[in-house]
Amino acid sequence: MQTVKTIPGKTYAVESAGEVTITNTETGAIAAQGDGSGQVLFTACSNSYTVSDDAAKVVALFKLAPRLKLSLLQGGAGGWLPKGFTELEYIESSGTQWIITDVLPSERQRIEVTACTNGRVAQMCIIGAHSGSNWNTRVQIFGNDKPLVKNYRVNTINDTLNVPADKKTTSIIDLATQQVFDDGLVLSLPVINAMPTVPYGICARNRDAAIQTEFNLSGRIYTVRSFLDGVPESYFSPVLNADGEPGMWERISGRFYNNDGSGTFGYRIKGADESVAPMSLRDPWRVAPSGVYARRSGENALEILADTEETSGDGWEWFANTAEAYQNFGIVHQEEELLTE
Repeated sequence: MQTVKTIPGKTYAVESAGEVTITNTETGAIAAQGDGSGQVLFTACSNSYTVSDDAAKVVALFKLAPRLKLSLLQGGAGGWLPKGFTELEYIESSGTQWIITDVLPSERQRIEVTACTNGRVAQMCIIGAHSGSNWNTRVQIFGNDKPLVKNYRVNTINDTLNVPADKKTTSIIDLATQQVFDDGLVLSLPVINAMPTVPYGICARNRDAAIQTEFNLSGRIYTVRSFLDGVPESYFSPVLNADGEPGMWERISGRFYNNDGSGTFGYRIKGADESVAPMSLRDPWRVAPSGVYARRSGENALEILADTEETSGDGWEWFANTAEAYQNFGIVHQEEELLTE
């Protein structure tokens, strides 16, 4: 038997290979019991507890938000999620995080995305796929800081549908009917000649299995859905997995997609208390994404690294996200002009 010191109000995880009992040393009450099939969690009410297994490992979950602790203690996060997963309101990218999906563009497809950008002087790809050097083989939804209507750009495959800065917006590209929708606004698309042959990237544009990082999203993703011939094809929802890692859960395949980029996604627990003081400097339910280091790379470009990576050389500055970095250096990165008809 071992005695562990605890802090009242904190949650602890106990891992044992066999049966284990956790007992309050002050009251003698049993706080939790386990049979070795998984971790046991308890919230301390006193300054110490006894753990019946001397070999058991005890770890304080200091970094978990209260909602996640409650979810873990209850043993699940919802009927559509595995045990130990937690549903999120959104995941947030600082510009170095992204996800590569298994969803391929199709002329029979409808894409629906709910997102919010951080307000940047350049374009940011919320979801996109692009094959080869021909602009006529891509499908994408962009965020931009300019007025929404003026940002519709048409070429021989698709309209570049834009999400306005700092506004949670649901945007739709219907490749089957050749229309785009954004908060009720509808524009027609020209005839599609070809489709990208690579799957969509979320928070980035996947171009021949490589990410064009200068177009990465700095902002939040709430949901991403696709339909093929009107039938649901994919449904991505933000979650924390059982290890507390933020990513997207695809509901139809039942697969977790983690971060394919660098650094860590930020997030907010879904259904959490909304009564955060207006002037509060910290939302207890929100975790910010990792920041970025940036420095000039030529006249109109930046070199970007997640702040979890090692930097070498001079000129690096830290920013909360790439939106702030581009604004600070006064760089407006726009795509090459598209061929229009």
